[in-house]
Amino acid sequence: MELGLTFGFGASGLSSLGSISLACAPGASVSTAVTGAGASLGVAFLAPLGALAPVLGFGVFCAVRYLTEQQKEAAARVIQKFARRQLAKADFKERSLREVSMATHGFSSTRLLGRGGMGAVFLGTLDGSVAIKEVSKGTTFARDVAFLRTLRHGNIVRVLGCAQGPSKAYIIMEFLAGGDLFARLNCDKAFAWQSRLQAVAGCVRGISYLHGLRPKVFHRDIKSQNILLSETGDGKVADFDCAIVTNLDPVLVEHRSGTPGYADPVYLETGYFSASADMFSVGMVLLEVLTRKPPAVVQQGRLVVHYEIVDTPRVLGMIDARALWPPAVAQRVTSLALQCFDRSLRPEALVVAHLLKDILADTSSQAARGFLALTLPNGSAYDGEVRHCVPHGQGRLSSSTSKGFALYEGQFLDGKRHGSGKQLLPSGKVIEGIFQGGVLQRQ
Repeated sequence: MELGLTFGFGASGLSSLGSISLACAPGASVSTAVTGAGASLGVAFLAPLGALAPVLGFGVFCAVRYLTEQQKEAAARVIQKFARRQLAKADFKERSLREVSMATHGFSSTRLLGRGGMGAVFLGTLDGSVAIKEVSKGTTFARDVAFLRTLRHGNIVRVLGCAQGPSKAYIIMEFLAGGDLFARLNCDKAFAWQSRLQAVAGCVRGISYLHGLRPKVFHRDIKSQNILLSETGDGKVADFDCAIVTNLDPVLVEHRSGTPGYADPVYLETGYFSASADMFSVGMVLLEVLTRKPPAVVQQGRLVVHYEIVDTPRVLGMIDARALWPPAVAQRVTSLALQCFDRSLRPEALVVAHLLKDILADTSSQAARGFLALTLPNGSAYDGEVRHCVPHGQGRLSSSTSKGFALYEGQFLDGKRHGSGKQLLPSGKVIEGIFQGGVLQRQ
C-alpha cells in the first residue's frame, strides 16, 4: 500500500496546512512525496520492528536516501509532523453538539469564562473540566483544528477536541484554573514579582517552540489576556485566532491584526510580520507585569497609551509596589523589555526565555534595597536609595514647577520626605529642617 504526504505552500509562503492521507498496513513499504518551495524528496518507510508502536500506533523504521542536506532536513520535518499528528490523535475527541451543550449547561451564562473577538468561552465538564470556545463555522474550521491539535508543548494550551453545529463550531481546550495574566494582575490578590516573571517566562518558552517549528508559527496577538496560568502559575500561550503558518520571515499578510499597544508598529505600518514582531509584544507584556499598566486602554472612547515615551527611569518610576520588585531585578527586566522594542537589539524568544530563567535564579540580585534613578509619574526625578523600587533612605528629589525649580535632599520613608532634609524653593530660598510625610515640621 502507498502513503501520500503532500504539503502545499502558495506563492505568499503561507501554509495551506496540507493534508495527510493514511492508507497502509503495518509492515508495508511506503513511498512518500513531499512538495514545497520547489523541492521533492523520496522517502521509504519500513516497519518490521514496531519499536515506535506506543507512540505512533504502529511500528515505524525510516530508511532515507539523502541526496542533499536540504532534502535530509525536509525528510526530518515530514517525519516530525507526521509523528505530531499521530500523537495528537491520542487525546483528541470529536464531540457531538449535544455533548457540548450538556457540558456547559446549555451554554449558561453561569458557565461563561469570558468573551474574545471570535466568540465566547465557557467552562464545561467532559472527562473533567475543560474550556469550550465558540467560533464561527467557516470553511477553514476543520483545517484550523487539524493544525491546533498538532501543537504539543507544555506552554501551549492543548486542544482536546471539537464539535460542530449548523452555524457555529466549538473548540474544546484544557481548562487552566489560574485564569489569564491580565485578570491576575488586576485583581486584589497579592501577585509577587517572581510569579509574574514565571508566567511570562512560560509564555516565551511557548513562543520559542512556535517559532522553532518548520514551517514557523507566528502568534500575532501576544498580550496578557492570551497568557493563561496553570495551578502552579506557569504561563501558557492561548488564542490562535490571528496565528499564521509560514515558511517566510518576514511575511506580508493581507489582513493586519493585533491588539493596540501590544502590536509592533512597524508591522501595522508595513503589513510585514516576522518572529521579532511577536517579541515586541513580549516586551509590552514585560512592562505590564512591571507596572501593572497595560500598554493602552480605551477611556471614554479614546485610546490612551501608557508607554508613549519609554526609557529606564520612566519605567522604574511606574513600578507596581505591590509586587515588591528588587531594584536590580526591576532594572534587568526593564532593560530586557526595552531591547524588545529596538529592532536592532530585539532578541529571539529562546534568548529571552534563558534570560528570564537566569533572572529568576540569580539570588544575588534580589536584595530589597538598592540605588535607582527614577522618573516619577508626576514628572519629578529621584536619585538615591530605594526599597523595592520606592524611595526609601537618603536621596534627592527634583521637579520643575510653573514657578521654577524645586529640590529636596534628605531622608525618605516609603517615597515621602521624612526626617532631616534641605529644600530649595522656586524662589531660591533654602529651608533646612525636619519633615514628616513631606510637610515641614520645624526648622
